[in-house]
Amino acid sequence: PFTAEQSEAARREAIITDKIALKLFNSTDVTGKNILIDFYDYRITGVVKACSSLFNKAYSDIWIIAGKEDMDGPHQYSEGLPGNCQAIVLAKRNVGLPALQKEIEKRIELFNEELQEFTFEQHTVTHAQSIFFGNKASDPSKVFAVLIGILLIVPAINISGLLSSQMRKRNEEVGIRKAYGAANRQIGEQLLFENLILTFIGGIIGLALSLIVILLFKNMLLSDLMTINAGDAFRLPVSLFFQPVVFIAVFVFCLIINLMSAMIPVWNVSRTSIIDTMKGE
Repeated sequence: PFTAEQSEAARREAIITDKIALKLFNSTDVTGKNILIDFYDYRITGVVKACSSLFNKAYSDIWIIAGKEDMDGPHQYSEGLPGNCQAIVLAKRNVGLPALQKEIEKRIELFNEELQEFTFEQHTVTHAQSIFFGNKASDPSKVFAVLIGILLIVPAINISGLLSSQMRKRNEEVGIRKAYGAANRQIGEQLLFENLILTFIGGIIGLALSLIVILLFKNMLLSDLMTINAGDAFRLPVSLFFQPVVFIAVFVFCLIINLMSAMIPVWNVSRTSIIDTMKGE
C-alpha cells in the first residue's frame, strides 16, 4: 500500500503485480524502474503477488495514487463534489463495523459543515452485502440462516417420504425377520445402520462429483460479470474449494438430518405386526 506521505505528495508512483512484472521485465525485481501509464511515466515502488480476478474488489494489475485533482469535480458545480465515490476501508482487527460507521458519520458531519446546504449521505456496507444484496444493508447471517434452513428442511421431508416408500417395499422382509425371532429394536437398528451406510457412501460420491464438476466447469460456475480478466480468473487454491473441517461438519450434520428423517419410517415398520408386514400393509 501507499504511505500517507506518498498519497499527500501525489507522486506518479505505481505498484504492480508479479505477473505484470514478469510480462514486462521478465523479472520481479523491478522496484525503481519506470512504466508508462496513460502516456505518463510512473516509478514502480513495489511488487505484490497477483490474485485471481474472481475477487473483483481486490483484483488489479496496477495500482496508482488517486490524486486530489482526480477526485475533485469542477468547483463551479456543487463545490467540487463529483458524484458517487466507492471506497474500500480495511479496518483494524479490534475495530468493529459500528465503530467504523460512527467515525465515518463524524467525518461526514465535519465535511458538511464546510459546505453549503448539500445532502451528503454515507452508505456503509460489508463485502457480503455489496456482493449478494446489491449494496443493501441487510443482515447476511439471517438471510443465509433462512436459506440454509429451507435447503435442509425440504430435503429432509423428501428423504423421509422416500424412505417410507422403500420401507413399504421391504415389509415382507421385515415380516420374515420377525417370524424368525428378530426384535423390533434389532430390526430398527439394522435399518438405521443401512441408511447411514448409504448416506456415507452417497456423501463420498457427492464430494468426488462436486470436485470433478468444479474442475471441469469452473469458468461457468464461478464466472462473474465484473471479472476483468476471465482468462486468469481461476488460479485459485484448493483450500478455497475444499476445507476438511467444513466438509466434516456439514457431513456430520447431514448424517444427523438423515438419521432424524429415517426414524419415523423405520419406527413405523419395526412396530408393524408380523401379519400386516407379510400382507404388505
